[in-house]
Amino acid sequence: MIFITGDTHADFARFRNPLPFPKGYRTSLEDVVIICGDFGGVWEDTQHQAAQLDRLSKLPYTVLFVDGNHENYDLLEAYAVTDWNGGHVRAIRNNVLQLMRGQRFTIDGKSFFTMGGAACHDIQNGVLDPADDSFMIQFRELRYQGKFFRIRNHSWWDRELPTEEELEEGWRTLELASFQVDYVISHCAPTELQNQIMAKLHNDTYQANRLTDFLQRVYDNCSFSHWFCGHYHVPYDLTPKFHVLYEPLMVLPE
Repeated sequence: MIFITGDTHADFARFRNPLPFPKGYRTSLEDVVIICGDFGGVWEDTQHQAAQLDRLSKLPYTVLFVDGNHENYDLLEAYAVTDWNGGHVRAIRNNVLQLMRGQRFTIDGKSFFTMGGAACHDIQNGVLDPADDSFMIQFRELRYQGKFFRIRNHSWWDRELPTEEELEEGWRTLELASFQVDYVISHCAPTELQNQIMAKLHNDTYQANRLTDFLQRVYDNCSFSHWFCGHYHVPYDLTPKFHVLYEPLMVLPE
């Protein structure tokens, strides 16, 4: 069985309760839960976080995630890239895998195209660089004023958005699949759909960028049954085929 959910931000409380498998169903690592970005479980190199990942490794199914904008890319990229079910992954634990950008996976006979990443919307007042001589002055001032900012390579990374090479690889992956997949998994939405989400939320802090524009090309050119994303912290079915997820776990629809 395949389940799907939105951002976890290293809060894995939703996995403490048994998943709604049918009565008598015997789970295995072929059963999966997919997280639509902002996994957050590889955020800091601490014993507490290692213990969290170890607890996930004891779950009787596989946890998959695409990366979001709130990930520690320095730590994520320390894990080796390997192949799994037709695409590239990073194995954080035996059953905890990052589905890398621009890949196509086959899970239970269904095809999945993955494209993680997103642009932070909570940096309206800038990204501070610890290498700047005025860093501490800026940090104290912005924190005192309650501003929205992040710190380069500490709470924000340039790699939150895919590179042009990753986008090109993703397009080639879709070309090889004749632009037909069963499911698309991303963290953010295509540009036009993101605009609709912003209108619903009365929030204009999410801006178009090269990733949302790329996803719009995918949306316009690709045949798919369902598309799932996270990022916006609301559960919302934008269309019968496009779903924004947050905390609830749901069974993947056919």
